[in-house]
Amino acid sequence: MSMYTQDFFKRLFQLILDGKVTEAKQSLNERVILNNSEDEGKYIAIKGMISMIDKKKSDDGLMEDIEKMLRLKKILVKQTNTIWINDFDKGYYETWIKFINFSRRNNLMGDKESIE
Repeated sequence: MSMYTQDFFKRLFQLILDGKVTEAKQSLNERVILNNSEDEGKYIAIKGMISMIDKKKSDDGLMEDIEKMLRLKKILVKQTNTIWINDFDKGYYETWIKFINFSRRNNLMGDKESIE
């Protein structure tokens, strides 16, 4: 069983979206228990997300660009359906897909709240 629960992902994803690099790193480092290749993929995906927000100097706007994120999601979903996928890849791709979905839901909710 994976140590990376839905609640853990939600908390980390929110920290990443809020740009709270230090807190996100601390939260991730508290759970560096890699039971299998899939958990390793999840860990590396989250570490990469944190690294992206930590290095805003080369801001390419990927995190804020909904269209780019949706294209990325489409590519990742396609990759998860290939017969060549291994457990590491599965953990990595699915974590990014979860992040994109979480990000989209939060953006949509934020827009809805601002309209009201």
